[in-house]
Amino acid sequence: MDKTYFVNPNDTANTKLHQLIRTWVKDKFALEEPLELLVSEIRCVDAGCPDVDTYITVIKDDQSRKFRIAKPLVYVRKWDIDGMREVTAS
Repeated sequence: MDKTYFVNPNDTANTKLHQLIRTWVKDKFALEEPLELLVSEIRCVDAGCPDVDTYITVIKDDQSRKFRIAKPLVYVRKWDIDGMREVTAS
């Protein structure tokens, strides 16, 4: 089942951006359906970090990987997906 979360259907630009991010992530990792993609923005309260980070969680075959991009969702581009880093538990 094709699932992407946090998409506002009334915001066509947001919907298109989620579709692009999904395509970019699938291409980067050579993923096939079915997969779940969770895209969220998290406000950072630490000094020196961006105000908002974008987190992308890929869930495939009951395994998940979480990635962080240090910018708001509306500024995410393909090169950000290509260079995103996996979040590791600390």
